Order: sequence, then C-alpha cells, then structure tokens
Amino acid sequence: MSQLQFKEAMEHITYHTPAFPQEEFDLIRQNFDKAKTFFYEALDYTHADPESVPDEYELHFYALLFLGEFKDRDSFEKIVEYVSVTADQLDLLLGDFVTEGLKDVIYNTYNGNLELLKNTIRNKDICIYVRSAMLKVLGQLYLDGTLAKEALQNIFKELFAAREDEQAEMNSFAVEVSCRCHLVELLPDIRKLYDEDKIDLFVSGWYDDCLDYMFHYYENSDLNILCKSSVSADQIKSWAMFEQNSKKQTKVDDKKLAKELSKNLSSKPQKKRKIGRNDPCPCGSGKKYKNCCLNKPKEVMSQIESDEEREKRLRDYPPVGTERVEGRIYLEDYFDKESIETDQLLYLALKDRPVSFFGTNVSNAYMNEKRKHAYLLEAFDRFRDRMQKEQIPSIEAYDKKYSIHYLCKEWMAELGALLKKSGDINEREELLKYYNE
Repeated sequence: MSQLQFKEAMEHITYHTPAFPQEEFDLIRQNFDKAKTFFYEALDYTHADPESVPDEYELHFYALLFLGEFKDRDSFEKIVEYVSVTADQLDLLLGDFVTEGLKDVIYNTYNGNLELLKNTIRNKDICIYVRSAMLKVLGQLYLDGTLAKEALQNIFKELFAAREDEQAEMNSFAVEVSCRCHLVELLPDIRKLYDEDKIDLFVSGWYDDCLDYMFHYYENSDLNILCKSSVSADQIKSWAMFEQNSKKQTKVDDKKLAKELSKNLSSKPQKKRKIGRNDPCPCGSGKKYKNCCLNKPKEVMSQIESDEEREKRLRDYPPVGTERVEGRIYLEDYFDKESIETDQLLYLALKDRPVSFFGTNVSNAYMNEKRKHAYLLEAFDRFRDRMQKEQIPSIEAYDKKYSIHYLCKEWMAELGALLKKSGDINEREELLKYYNE
C-alpha cells in the first residue's frame, strides 16, 4: 500500500459518504498504527469546539469505533475526557451513539484507571447517559472478576446516598446494573430508594420488578452487560446513515410460511376432555370419579384460580425448587419455604402494575378484585399464624425477617381497602390489630 492510498482512504472517511466505506475501512484496519495519530487529532479537533464541527464531518465518530475495535488502551483517558462535555455538545458530536455503543468503546479501551471511571460517575455536570455507560462498564468489570464485589457495592452505596437534582434517573441506572450483577446485598438500599421516591419508575419499574430481575439469569450463564468482544467499526454498516442494498432483501417463501403456520396451528394445546361422573377417577384410585374426587372440597388456592393461571402469573417470579446451577443465587438462599409461599400469594395479588421494567410488557392495570381479595386474605391468615406462633412484636420485625417483594404496610393497605369496601367487619378488625390505616 502506498502512502497516497492510505492518505486517500483517510480523506474519504473524514466526511460522510452515502455508501458504507468498506474498502477504506479494510485498508485503514490493515494500517491501524499509522491511522491512530489521525484518530487522536480528530478527537482533539472536534472536542475543542463541538459547535463549529461541520455536519458532514465523521472522522471523530469512526475514530472511536476503531479505537474500541483495536482495544487501544492509550486512548482511554482521552476518550473519557472527550465525552465529559455538556449533554448538548455530546449530542452534536455523537448523537444516538452515546446510548448505542459508547459503553462498549469505553470498556474495550479501559486501561485500569478505576478512579477516572468513579469520578466521571460522580460528576453531575456530565451527561447522565455517559455516567450510565460508566456504570455498565463497572458492572462488566465485576462480572469479569476484575473488580471486587465490595468495591462495586461501595460505589453504588455512595451514589444512592448522593443528594442532587434528577438523581432518581441515575439511581435507576445503578439499580439496573446492580440487578444484572445480582448484588442481593444492595436490596435494602434499593428498597429505601423506593420508599424515599428516589427512583424513576419509568426506568426501573416497581420494587417487585427489581427483585425479580435480581434473581433472573439469561440462557447464557456468562452474563454480559455490554459487548466484551472487540467493537467492530463495521457494525454500523446497516445504519440508516448509509444507503442499503435493497437487492439483499429476500422474498418471503410462501410455501415455507404456510408450512410454519400449519405447524403452529397443529401444536396448539388440545381442549381438555371433560371427566364424566362414571369415568375412572384421574387420581388413579380405580374408583369411579363420582365416588372419589368429584365431591372432594377443593384446596383454597384452586378455588381462587386454576393452576395454569397461577403459573402464568408467577412466570416472572424468581425460580423456586428448580435444579441449581453453580454460581447462581436463589431465593431459597435468603428466605425459608413458608416466607416464599406467603410472598407468592402477595405476588399473585399485587404484581400487575401499569409500568414496565427493562423491556417487560406493560400489564393491564385492571385486576380482578375478587381474586386479589382472596389471595390477600390467604396471605393474611398465614402472616397472622406466624406472628402468633413466633410472638413477633411488630410488622416491622416481621418485614425485617420474612418480607420479600412487599412490606406489610403495602399489602395490608390494599387488603384494608378491600375489606372496607366489602363490609367484612370481623376480618378488618383482625387486620387493625397489626396495621392502623
């Protein structure tokens, strides 16, 4: 490759091109050490006066991608300084890339300067999405085994204790990373944030969502918060900023589509056959159904709703009684069986909320009041038995030892309102022994 070819390639990618500059990228990739000087200069130029950078200028953007791809540790502090500008200036320089790929570039160029990451997170004058990216980098460093658990928890505790405007959104980003890292020890701090209204519900959802997420694992046990592998500059070739080759769009195979549709229809669950009075009892006793289980009283739970409906409502509940995977945390590690069973009743009654959490579907705000009433009453019976059996002095003492998703004051307030509405005086008087509305 001649010096002229390299120079032409650099000039070609300095400004925006309608088509993705694949040939130039390949040429520069082969000569990264030579290109690195130009990338540093591009960052210095655009950082000095972001408002004066021409709209078509792109070299600074490509510079970040290539520096991340080649894991250029020497550029880490320069990149952190580069993104430590005002939110408006950063938007002019990088646009959506701040939330799309910046965290991966920072992680892949990280040189071990932990204090710089921490100071950037603390600096409220820096764009909140940059600070969020730094939090994700810290989380990934912990998952890699590079950052100690206690060190990460201390960073989050310090952040949660901060007093500043718009802290709720930053807290929510930190809660997300805490859950992805399964830092169960932070749950009391996180619950306190919810109690003090220092959480953005549109980012984090409710506390019960957060706790579910804390115990959630992806199919890939090697959980990654961001892109650990090399960031490729080619990853942007499909972005709208470049022309796309429409010829690559494949035509839908009608026969294949029909086959898949037929397969899906045939796989639908068949309607259950109704058991006749004179049929053999499904319990296996050998007796006729009418002489065996037909007239047996149903369990309390079955009277509220079917097992299928209950399983559906518990689909996001932390796994219980499943085969354990080494290195994972489980609810049984922290709470006994009785606490979990009571908590599941409360979860079945209260889980539906009008806010989504980290991509989950928004639930219908309307909840069947009768079902809710029944589950809360059953939970209250269990709560009351335990309070009396163990001589627990207060609901606060009960919460500290046994409450999981919901504090007593939360679900008792719901139950009290339902009892008042239904006119159930006796149960309401029992409730008032423990909780004054």
